[in-house]
Amino acid sequence: MTAFPTRGHEQVNGTPLYQQIAESVRQEVLYGSLQPGDRLPPVREMATRWHCTPGTVQRAYKELARQGLVVSRAGQGTHVAAAISAAEATPLRRAGLVHRAETFLLEVLAAGYTPAEVEEAMRWALDRWRALAEEPPPAPARVVRFVGSHDPAVSLLAARFDDIAPGYTLRVAFVGSLGGLIGLTEGKADVAGCHLWDAESGRYNAPFVQRLLPGRRVAL
Repeated sequence: MTAFPTRGHEQVNGTPLYQQIAESVRQEVLYGSLQPGDRLPPVREMATRWHCTPGTVQRAYKELARQGLVVSRAGQGTHVAAAISAAEATPLRRAGLVHRAETFLLEVLAAGYTPAEVEEAMRWALDRWRALAEEPPPAPARVVRFVGSHDPAVSLLAARFDDIAPGYTLRVAFVGSLGGLIGLTEGKADVAGCHLWDAESGRYNAPFVQRLLPGRRVAL
């Protein structure tokens, strides 16, 4: 038989359980599972669902009421607030995104990855996504396509490119270092800007060029 604390201090993965309950309700409101005016489950029913004390659920409901998301009335239960303003919806949406990110982070950390590995993987994934989402159109004649990491000097060069190469235009798309190299491999760029550190070899850029463009004749 499990004995539960009596003051709502249960914790899972270091997060107080009342906060997890409140976050669960926020998510249901955010994604429309709970509509304005809907009644939340009674405290005892929610306590059974979460395997906790009624005091923990009451604390979660008080937190939601403090945030203006629910309204509690004696004898009528707790209901979702009639309306959520745009000012409240934006932090709520952001909180939902953070919650999803933390769920993913806990999953991969439990699988043995380090925070540095997760950060690098996310950076690569975002660069890949930007490259796909912002892929430049095929280059017409006399256009040089630059894709890659942001550099103010490249923007300045693009503005003066006709002075350097009369009759030519430099088209610029900043999609990250990895996105630039991917643009080269897929024939969607003529020039790529990258700033990628390879910890294994202790060198910048060259190891990535060798991996992504094997056998290709390139100038680095």
